[in-house]
Amino acid sequence: MDIHFVAREEIDKIKWNSCVHYATNGNVFGYMWYLDAAAQQWDALVEGDYESVMPLPWRRHWWHGKVLHQPDLIRQTDIYSIHLLSASRLEAFWKAVQRYRYKGYLVTDGQSAAPQQARQQPAFRRNQQLGLIDSYELMRENYDANVLELLTLARDAELQPNNNLKPERIAALYQRMHGRGRKANWRFHAIQRLMYQALHRGWGFPASVQDASGELLAADFFIFTHDKLMSLAACRHPTHRHAAAAQYCLYDYQLRLHAGKPVMLDFNTQQATDVARAKELGAFSAVDLWKWRR
Repeated sequence: MDIHFVAREEIDKIKWNSCVHYATNGNVFGYMWYLDAAAQQWDALVEGDYESVMPLPWRRHWWHGKVLHQPDLIRQTDIYSIHLLSASRLEAFWKAVQRYRYKGYLVTDGQSAAPQQARQQPAFRRNQQLGLIDSYELMRENYDANVLELLTLARDAELQPNNNLKPERIAALYQRMHGRGRKANWRFHAIQRLMYQALHRGWGFPASVQDASGELLAADFFIFTHDKLMSLAACRHPTHRHAAAAQYCLYDYQLRLHAGKPVMLDFNTQQATDVARAKELGAFSAVDLWKWRR
């Protein structure tokens, strides 16, 4: 199996994106535009003539030089292939990773996990998803009682959904929720790049909920690829008393809009609070994530 290392600047953009687009396990994290916006540096492993590809995001360590590193805005780093991800293909890729990068870690899904790793280690984290094929009324029956109470509160407080919001405002609320600092400032600009790239391609849209005075209480940006509607920037006002109600109102509105479609809502869960919120809306654990470390 011909697996070779390719530096970022030498990658054939068309062939790479075609492989990710048609891969049996394709997702938004594999496209070059997403990697360029969310990873400060990355190279890749390529099988043959871009039949299979694997991005290798990295950062520079003061002692070890280049080390593998999973960027904050890239949930998983997978092996994308137009072929079956057989045990032999996975083993060949992970052996190649060890040859080219000797330190660091990557997070990947169960389909791309190293065979030995998948057999012996528990899931690092589980992402939450929700199928939207059912009617809105049927999906609403799976809401937790707490969600129904908060939706009633949102109605009484006259909170209003708004899908016409500039990425800068979403990024600002996201930064306000997640704190400041050098890392937060970089993420602030990276998440704007991702939103504008998705808008340019017609692959994404903003969503928000405001109070009667127009104050932004909750926001998110959704990217649509591979039959999945993925949450990119879930955030809410850190102190407003109606912030929690606004966030559930935002998701409830999206379920109303997209109910009955053969689409999966991917909550892109990053923290325990994200998982709890998704489960209260009826989501299920669909993607096991594994941490590979060397």
